[in-house]
Amino acid sequence: MQLGFQDLESLSGGWLFRAAWQGDCWDWFDAVMGGKDDAEVESWAVLLWFLWRERNAQLYNGYKFADDEIVMKVEYFLENYKVHQVEVDREMSAPPIRVWKKPTAGSVSICTNATILPNSGAGLGVVAHGDEGQFLLSTAKRIRGPWDMEMVEALAAELGAQMATMLQAMNPILESDCLTLIQKMQRPENDMLELGIICRNIKRQLKVLGNSTCRYI
Repeated sequence: MQLGFQDLESLSGGWLFRAAWQGDCWDWFDAVMGGKDDAEVESWAVLLWFLWRERNAQLYNGYKFADDEIVMKVEYFLENYKVHQVEVDREMSAPPIRVWKKPTAGSVSICTNATILPNSGAGLGVVAHGDEGQFLLSTAKRIRGPWDMEMVEALAAELGAQMATMLQAMNPILESDCLTLIQKMQRPENDMLELGIICRNIKRQLKVLGNSTCRYI
């Protein structure tokens, strides 16, 4: 890295001021990096990025960083990047835990989801798919007030049940990524708390539409 930085210093007049170097930026990069391995090219690319940041910091904010400080930042960045990349590669290579499947023939999939919004309130979303995976209908709704995640997921599921009723979707499959909600929907006991009341209301709406099921995705 130090040697590469010294090489860059020797060419910096041409690169930064377009005086000594004849040709475009790609020609310069190819001349400097030709024959280098992937790790060296990666290090140089990050180094150039940090040099550009340092140039902007000096030009617009009056900050000046020492050369060895820039090199240290580059090495720290690359070390953290490689650690993170290992994690990403492991996650990408792992078999998917949950995979969406199209509903069984004659059914309609009602996919529901919810999120807590940063400035209070929550967002609800529902998408309906036919038995070939085709899009049927979608809706979204914003609600105000403080909420916990399980409650907003339940409200999204209730919105999904309303959509199923509106579509007269026979044999609907209500899908949610909230496992605790689906478990509550699948249990027969009577929960008198507000969440339990919403779950019973959802099941009551779906019951009139045939053989409905609730599924965790």
